[in-house]
Amino acid sequence: MRKLILFFTSLSVILFFTSCLKAGDSSFSGQEEFFYITRQDGLQMAYNGNFAMTSAEIKAKSEINRWYRITWTWSTPNGMAAENANVHNAVTSQVEAVPLGAPLQTGGEVPDPVVPVSYFGAITYFPIAGLFGDYLIVQYGWKKKEGEVVDPQLYLVSPKEGETNSGLTFEFRLRKRGTAASTTEKEVKEEAAIKLSSVREAISFQDEKYKDVQVKINYHKDITGEPASVTFSLRIYKE
Repeated sequence: MRKLILFFTSLSVILFFTSCLKAGDSSFSGQEEFFYITRQDGLQMAYNGNFAMTSAEIKAKSEINRWYRITWTWSTPNGMAAENANVHNAVTSQVEAVPLGAPLQTGGEVPDPVVPVSYFGAITYFPIAGLFGDYLIVQYGWKKKEGEVVDPQLYLVSPKEGETNSGLTFEFRLRKRGTAASTTEKEVKEEAAIKLSSVREAISFQDEKYKDVQVKINYHKDITGEPASVTFSLRIYKE
């Protein structure tokens, strides 16, 4: 548990939270917030880099070491800062797993785009770190026909060998499967957690605990045109 709490402290300056966490408040809550569920010291818990909590629903989840959307609340007469518990007991009305994308692809050819991506974004305030399972959460939109689903995929296209400090560039693709049951398209927005464990092999940490890396992700709004892209800084920990 000590390792977990020390990690919370190191992340506090880079994370932004919407929950009310000031000392003296009597109640705390969050709506569909990201939490990573794992097991530490025999206790199954959810944490987000700022605090850890558990509940009957969290303890009952059989799929752990992955991201969830959780709606939660608890009350205390003294405020969170005055509590002594490392893991707070909460009431959770929603605990839904974030879908998994395919693990990062690091070799071979990048496939041509087939499914246009109408919207793309990434949750960048959680670092790539062992305690968060090395996942990057991406959000995307596409035009769906009934019966169709897509698998989101990221392909690492740089750095190449000998360019480990020049930033990271990815290509984002949606691989469609299923059979359309109609011709009517509906714009949908979805999200997925994509495992980036292998990206550490492309980073030269030397004696550093982490690096802030410039990341560019290309995607195609129009499969016949030039790709769009998003660029952001991502903190990647050595462990």
